[in-house]
Amino acid sequence: MKRKDLKNSLKFSLTSKEELENIKKDLSFKNRRLPYIIAYVISALSLIALIIVVSITFISKATVSFLNMSLSKEKTTINTSNVDFTYSYDYYFAANDNIIITINLDNQEQFEILSVTINDYKYNSYEFLDGSNNHTIYLKYTLPETGGVTSIYVDSIKYIDGTNIKESEFVGDRELEIAIKYDIPQIDIYNIVKTTTTISFSLAYDSSLDIMIQLYNGDTLIYQTVGSNSINIANLEPGTTYTLAITTNFDLLDGLGLRKIELLREDITTDLPFTYSIISGIDYIDIITDYDIVVYLNGQIVDKHITNLSPNTNYHLIFEYEYNGKTYQYNLITNTINRVFYDCNLTKLSNGYVLSFKKAEEVKVTEIIVNSDKVFNYSDDDSLDVVCMLKDIENIEEIKVRYQLLDNYYEEVLLLEN
Repeated sequence: MKRKDLKNSLKFSLTSKEELENIKKDLSFKNRRLPYIIAYVISALSLIALIIVVSITFISKATVSFLNMSLSKEKTTINTSNVDFTYSYDYYFAANDNIIITINLDNQEQFEILSVTINDYKYNSYEFLDGSNNHTIYLKYTLPETGGVTSIYVDSIKYIDGTNIKESEFVGDRELEIAIKYDIPQIDIYNIVKTTTTISFSLAYDSSLDIMIQLYNGDTLIYQTVGSNSINIANLEPGTTYTLAITTNFDLLDGLGLRKIELLREDITTDLPFTYSIISGIDYIDIITDYDIVVYLNGQIVDKHITNLSPNTNYHLIFEYEYNGKTYQYNLITNTINRVFYDCNLTKLSNGYVLSFKKAEEVKVTEIIVNSDKVFNYSDDDSLDVVCMLKDIENIEEIKVRYQLLDNYYEEVLLLEN
């Protein structure tokens, strides 16, 4: 072999050896990086798995949250606007009111609401009112029949998440306090006894009430006491109408707070020292009494038999009298009657007529006069219906009725209906 060829061969051999070493070095470097690559891949896979787990966890925590509720009624029962409360409740209603409960939910995933339990009563979904959905539930609720303070408490709200039934979370206040208006406390008055100068009576009421008892003469307070079941009031005036007023301080739970409530108001008139009766006709008023009185009508002294009055008209009379050395006046409203006799009918027969009519109470018919000269006696049996046979009468121009009213006798022309 020539030296030149040998040199080239050696050069090739040397070159090939260097490349081999480089390859080894490169393989050695790659072998050293392999664990890092594997670790990187494992880290990446772990991160992806963590993201998946977090996503799954996030999805699994989707829920329904109770936000708030409100109450309403179609027609407001109690107006509490512009009231300065010392203490106020969430709502004011009347006893036995039917109200609508509105429940607002945070339900972004649109889970189906199965039921709502309020005050231990479970409303199933079929009991929800029209307009309810997965965000807003409307429920009908009837308040108690008696007044007092009550509350509406949402015990639970259940919904479906996939195949699971879950309870909602509660973010807002789940309870509302309601004031139901009380009735005005009952008080009964009985055993009322009156004389010319005294009034006494008994009261029955709830002993927890602090009552005030007042007696007025017009606008003037003349008597006052507190908390008693038996009342005796003396030194009053005869024939005088007094006003009894009984009050108490009470909170009706109507939003107006504690205040004076009137439990009873009643007029009571003391007795007169005499008795009297009134007889009224169409155009007259008779005052019957044995006592010495002076009668006034329209400011003028009149006789006890007052005539020339208008029928069916109210008249204000004043009786002035003396009692125990003092002069008193007694006011009286009375009226004339519309008609003493009414529903008057006349039926023609072959031998005369049948007369029928009705009469006012206390009237006793004695005679029926036809055409001023034919008199028929009548025996009154106190019935309000009068029927009389008028025999042997051809024509009738006028019919008068004579009658007795107490001790007085009168005549009146009948107004025939036919």
